[in-house]
Amino acid sequence: VYRQEPEVKEWIQLLAQRYAGMKIVVGRDKLDEIQGVRHKIKAFEYFLEHHPEFQGKAILIQIALPTQSLHAHTPSHPLLEAPDVTEAIARINARFSTLTYQPVVFLHTQDLTFSQYLALLSAADAFIVTSLREGMALRTHEFVECQEGRWRPLVLSEFAGSYSYSGFRSCIAINPWDTRGTGEAINQALTMSDEEARMRWEDLHNHVTTQTAQAFVSTFLHRTLRANAEDQAPGAAAAVPRLDMGKVRSRYRYSRRRVVVVDLEGTLWRRDLSREGLGRMEDDYRGAGAGEGGEGGGQGGKPLVEVPEEVLDVLEKLTGDLRNEVWLLSGLRVRGLLERIGRRVPRLGIVAENGCFIKMIGEGPGPRRGGSIAAAAAAGAGAGAGEWVNMVSNFNLSWKTACLEILHYFAERTPGSFIEERDASIVFRFWTGGGGTMQVQGDDDSIGVGVGVVEDPGRTWARRQAAEAQNHIFDSLGEQYGLRIIPGRNSFLVLPNNVSRSTAVGAILHPNGPVRSSAASSSSSSSSSLLTRAWMNPDVGVGSVGSGASSSGGVIEPTFILAISGDEKLLRRLNEVEGAETCSTSGRGTDARWRVGRETGEVLGVLWGLVGAGEGGSDCS
Repeated sequence: VYRQEPEVKEWIQLLAQRYAGMKIVVGRDKLDEIQGVRHKIKAFEYFLEHHPEFQGKAILIQIALPTQSLHAHTPSHPLLEAPDVTEAIARINARFSTLTYQPVVFLHTQDLTFSQYLALLSAADAFIVTSLREGMALRTHEFVECQEGRWRPLVLSEFAGSYSYSGFRSCIAINPWDTRGTGEAINQALTMSDEEARMRWEDLHNHVTTQTAQAFVSTFLHRTLRANAEDQAPGAAAAVPRLDMGKVRSRYRYSRRRVVVVDLEGTLWRRDLSREGLGRMEDDYRGAGAGEGGEGGGQGGKPLVEVPEEVLDVLEKLTGDLRNEVWLLSGLRVRGLLERIGRRVPRLGIVAENGCFIKMIGEGPGPRRGGSIAAAAAAGAGAGAGEWVNMVSNFNLSWKTACLEILHYFAERTPGSFIEERDASIVFRFWTGGGGTMQVQGDDDSIGVGVGVVEDPGRTWARRQAAEAQNHIFDSLGEQYGLRIIPGRNSFLVLPNNVSRSTAVGAILHPNGPVRSSAASSSSSSSSSLLTRAWMNPDVGVGSVGSGASSSGGVIEPTFILAISGDEKLLRRLNEVEGAETCSTSGRGTDARWRVGRETGEVLGVLWGLVGAGEGGSDCS
């Protein structure tokens, strides 16, 4: 509003005339040492020295605010910053000034009116903050809003509080202690193309306008209430009724089309998360990759890791009913265990790596083909029956190399840690239960579910290292490659944005999705990219599923959906589907309609109950 006032517009025109043909860099800081004004002046001197084409064509206008230091102007604590700053400014001006040019203009706030300040922010070609330590630098917000229509870049210290917000990662980040790097950042800002500058400004503007005080309070209260409901409220899980098998069996028996979604790790199978168990999984993966048939890495090609036979039996029974679509959700890689499960139970759909890959429903218990299914998944094979679909084929996975370098650095400093590289994601297990610590959970890291761990001093150190590793990965790779980090109790997972078990199930249940679309059986190479575009958005609704009507391809929509999972986001999404039965295994507060125990035997009992109900019902297909 103030920018539209006549006085501000007049000053903008005066500045444009006074500094015509010149680049204006603006800074506004207190004169405390911690504000880094001296570092800014040195960096600007480096910039002029190493980019002589800007001598006479670039100026720094530094506005000085009154200091609020407790020790300012006291005999025992003289204000050292002001003499240092003035000496540095005098040196630069003496070195580069001409009869018509002065590289640094130093002003105090009392020398400027508010209208002049807004005009200066509007006319600036770059704004630079070189704080050595600071909270919210609100002057950066002022610059962003004053730049509407010009869209010039912001140069921001990585030690400023504003930089910690993801929306401000579109600035040009600097380390003020790095004089050369800061000087080159100034050059980057002044030579940046209009298109790139506008894209960066739009990200910054979106953050400033949406992350308001009201939004902060609302988000904080929402997360606090949810955390209380999930973790702290006594008896929160008990408030959710246990699964009523009588009701579920009745609905299941008389449904013409059914979809059953169930987690593998932590629900049907307790994975060994000790260091030895993780090592066996890696050996099994490498052994499966060495053979054509996807067998394990033990002696004679024998698998080193297997799920209980009872799990495979119940999955075979459920998929044997042609009215059923059964989907197994996992965080594991395609190659190895999941590949063998898919060969053993051909009509079983599998979601691997938390939604990065989806195995389509096979044709039935026909001849089992050889060859590597993982290779097809990695290549983004078509969505033919029994084939693997690469849901991240359009993502740039080159981030994995840099991420692994960071994790290896922290692994060397975290005893007992383990790095698990997958095809499209990476898991860093910073604590594997050693050192006399009892780990009371068998769940996978991917959904962050688990119950208590007896604390160990070594685990405290490991958690600190893991937190620092997450910060490094997000700061250096998160925004650039579009990554997200999911923390678990003893590990964290790094994977592409908008990829999850929830989005995978959304793809499966979408009216045009692989469960019912006749196009899903096509072997066209465009199928993978079509799937990715259509369902990677987590907001894609699945509410149209469950009506029992036929889709455009003539395939009956499911009238019965049962999801047994510990992924609360998935369960909340499926609650939107009419008639879906959601069942939580997390043992905490949940939005699911039902709950079951975390014991694998209880979940197996539920599935065997469905098998019995299906055998007792009439064939309505």
